[in-house]
Amino acid sequence: MRPPHTNSLASRAVSDTDKVEITTLLGYQLELVGPSDYVVIAVGAVLNILTVLLIIFAWLNQTYRPIRAKNLRLTTLMCCACVLWYFGDLATNGHVRLTGKWRLCKLWSIWCRDASVFTYSALMFIRIYALDRVFNKHKSYTGWAYYGPIWALFIIIIAFSVTVQWLDDSVTVAFIETIEICKFGVAFRYANMGLLAIIWIAIAVAMFKIRNIESSFREVRECVIICVLALYLLVATAVVQVCASDYALKRGLRAYVTFSDLLVSHACLWIILGQPVYMRVFRKDYEHRWLQRLTRDGFENEYDVGPMSFVTTKLDSDSDDGMSSIHGSSYDGGSTIYSSSVSKYPLPDLNIGAPSDAFQHINLDEKPLPSIPPPTPAAISNFTRSSEISTKLTFTRSLQHFS
Repeated sequence: MRPPHTNSLASRAVSDTDKVEITTLLGYQLELVGPSDYVVIAVGAVLNILTVLLIIFAWLNQTYRPIRAKNLRLTTLMCCACVLWYFGDLATNGHVRLTGKWRLCKLWSIWCRDASVFTYSALMFIRIYALDRVFNKHKSYTGWAYYGPIWALFIIIIAFSVTVQWLDDSVTVAFIETIEICKFGVAFRYANMGLLAIIWIAIAVAMFKIRNIESSFREVRECVIICVLALYLLVATAVVQVCASDYALKRGLRAYVTFSDLLVSHACLWIILGQPVYMRVFRKDYEHRWLQRLTRDGFENEYDVGPMSFVTTKLDSDSDDGMSSIHGSSYDGGSTIYSSSVSKYPLPDLNIGAPSDAFQHINLDEKPLPSIPPPTPAAISNFTRSSEISTKLTFTRSLQHFS
């Protein structure tokens, strides 16, 4: 029987030695928490702080419409999932000594790491699903038809987490006290990877479907980069879990796994918000150009743009957006010209004085009023197109919910 320990330092030294010897007898090599783990903890903390600052800056500038279009509420929830994911990795990947509350492997594994990964992925899917529903299916962003699939997705995640919580530790995740490590069951690891792969396949399909939506909300480059990063993380995680399931015992492997999780999860958020935030700080004219695209797409009403102004010296009557520009002012193709407060080439001052001066040259008796010709096929076509745009705007009022 081992005598009681009276010196905490000696106890710690013996305990560490015992752990190394035990893992050696079992055919493994244990590398205790060391400097590389402290680097991982520090880098993760810095990344989390930077991403939180990014989210705070976005909220402080939510009136900047390119930022509003990124659905800040969902993006903020994704940031919260990143933070919980980070703490779950610290415990389950062996970067901290599992003493006290850190010994609750099921808490850190199921509810912090796995649930956060699933929630993060589900929120990414919801962002893309909302764009697909509004722009491709021309349906609203509210109601049970929209929220039904979302609730179903989260119910699946919660049901999975509750189920594995009630299963025996030997099947899911167990705390091995002799070496202070969390050990995962084979079936549990594969079930996690399978569910995560299904969610990201759905995300990839949804991203492919929105590749041709209106330019103001199109995220083709962002989607491609995010899919590549997600594919890398899924493959890397699968290889490590299958070929080196004892990665938590080795400093290099556990640092690689945690760094991969950190970089991919935070990179996706910076890819989503990085451009509008950068433009808000360094490119003041970006919002004007973004609003031009918004007007060409027919969504100026959803963002309270009003009559858009285009700074140009050319009348583009062939534009397919129904909006032409004259000397920096907005022209709707009809009889009205809207003046622009940002006009580079303002309309000339007609210097019209009293009403009598303005109309003294007009004699209505000289010529009869022209008769109104019947509508031409082109006019009928334009009217039909306007009706289609009006119908589309009815479905896209819900874009205000992106703010």
